[in-house]
Amino acid sequence: LCENNMQILKLLSEEVFDFSRDQMVTQKVKTMKESLNSEFAAIYHLCEFILEHSQRPSLLKVTLQTLQRFLTWIPLGFIFSTNLVDTLLNKFFPEQQFRNDTLDCLTEIGSLSDLEPEYDPLFRKLFSGFLVRLGSIFSPETNLVLPFENGSEEDCIFIQRLALFLSGFLKSHLKALETPDTQQSLITGLFYLVRVSEVDDVEIFRICLEAWHMLAHDLYQTEQEFKARPG
Repeated sequence: LCENNMQILKLLSEEVFDFSRDQMVTQKVKTMKESLNSEFAAIYHLCEFILEHSQRPSLLKVTLQTLQRFLTWIPLGFIFSTNLVDTLLNKFFPEQQFRNDTLDCLTEIGSLSDLEPEYDPLFRKLFSGFLVRLGSIFSPETNLVLPFENGSEEDCIFIQRLALFLSGFLKSHLKALETPDTQQSLITGLFYLVRVSEVDDVEIFRICLEAWHMLAHDLYQTEQEFKARPG
């Protein structure tokens, strides 16, 4: 019953915010979003309860998938004022059977952009914590070409979703990571992006190329601003 409820909630979010983008006017989407926002506390607490107490893998997986569908638009308080990020990073990401669905959730969170500067420390903490967990799976020096070619379908999906996470996070929060405290984390993240970029896959290359283009453009802009300074 609980699994069915999760599936229904997942389909509801997809129907309202994904599949109906071209069918519904902006005001209707806005109204439905505000309505769901007011009800989301109940949805979130249900997801939270399941993630904390359930031992059923299929229920946990569909709950993570449902949560991912809602993370693009739910109030930020549910993300940063709860134990959600800690639960995802430290409970589910280390477990291989939940890793890909968890990475989807983390990618949605990491790709949130145009937020107030007060959230920057939270994103820095998320990125550093993610790299610690990722480092326990493989190091930044690991060649991913052979694991992608010879690994399981789940391994290939993980590498592609890692590309999405790194690209989305860097595009959204590069400036927040350019601090003395997170300099090493940023460098480590770029090393991981290099390894993912080496994988022979067109879609992964396209994802990584967007990140490298953004980084190169940012470097060029910074250099031009430096040259334009008087004296």
